[in-house]
Amino acid sequence: MLEVATSQVHPLRGLPSQDRTDGFTLGAAFVTVVRGDDEASRVRAGRWALRFADLAARPGPEDVTVPEELTPDGAVRLALDSLPWPPEGALREKTRWDAEAEEDGTHTPGETVSPRSPTAYSELPWMLANLQPVLPHVSDPELRARGEVWLHDVLPRLS
Repeated sequence: MLEVATSQVHPLRGLPSQDRTDGFTLGAAFVTVVRGDDEASRVRAGRWALRFADLAARPGPEDVTVPEELTPDGAVRLALDSLPWPPEGALREKTRWDAEAEEDGTHTPGETVSPRSPTAYSELPWMLANLQPVLPHVSDPELRARGEVWLHDVLPRLS
């Protein structure tokens, strides 16, 4: 459903402004539902808010109303506030994940691989990838600086 909503608001579709406004309103409702109760869902909701904000920031009809949480400032705030740790905490989480992966050993061909359940950490790279195109559109300098820390100090160290 979120993919449908993002396609409805894409400016290249040439939809009337009211249709795009309705799509952003629907997107905001979906982001609220996706937030859920667990950390992974909250980070995932931040990622989707950023995807909508990226589309809202692109040139298109001027008379489109975008809910606050899907504007660049609102989405970046929502996304960063959804993270359960500060930047240095995310790097500690990476160390923990790397240690667990090493303990799990190697995969033997033919064995069943049990996927891990999504966690805030597993959602983090996806969220940061969606932060990158939105950050230049953020008007609040403090909020932009918070985002830059994640993009410049954390993201390169996650791989």
